[in-house]
Amino acid sequence: MIIKIKRDFEEIKTLSIFKNRIKNTVMKKSIIILLSIGIYSTSGLGQELSSKEKAEDLAKNVFSKTKDKVKEKNGVKTEVHVKIESTPVIKNDLSSYEGNYWYQDLKYKLEIRLDADKNLMATLSIPGEPDVQLKKVSVNQAYFSAIRVNKNGAEELWEGVFIDRNDNGNSEFGLGIKLANPIPLTEGLKIERIFFKKVSP
Repeated sequence: MIIKIKRDFEEIKTLSIFKNRIKNTVMKKSIIILLSIGIYSTSGLGQELSSKEKAEDLAKNVFSKTKDKVKEKNGVKTEVHVKIESTPVIKNDLSSYEGNYWYQDLKYKLEIRLDADKNLMATLSIPGEPDVQLKKVSVNQAYFSAIRVNKNGAEELWEGVFIDRNDNGNSEFGLGIKLANPIPLTEGLKIERIFFKKVSP
């Protein structure tokens, strides 16, 4: 009788230990899952920038640069200093952005207007091609975004910023566009950004 009671006690003790192990394993897995969800959510929030932050980032990291170098030709050294500083231009009235914008290098023209419902419209003109009406045009805190439909029907995101661009003391207002699909040139060169200078209202 004593032996049977002892066996029953050992079985109960073993079963209790087994249950505790299962419980601890489940709890650890639950904690890991919750931590993973928390980390993912936090990182997702950290990556989401406001329109103002996007505008500032583009102005600083895409449309600003400082370059110092020395050129030598026929034994004569010439120092070259390049400083382009761009700052976002925030306007409360969207009509202030209306006008004709010009990209000199490729002869691109961009016309920005407000329709009767105060929605922004943007028309891109490229030499030798039909005009393209950009889709989903929006401006918020100087941050510009729109969709361009290319000749093959593919959609391309155009994001940019309205800026005052100071090039070695020469200041110009316009729209800087960062191209999702860079424009190929000769010898492997590509145009990754465009600055449309405002030329008329």
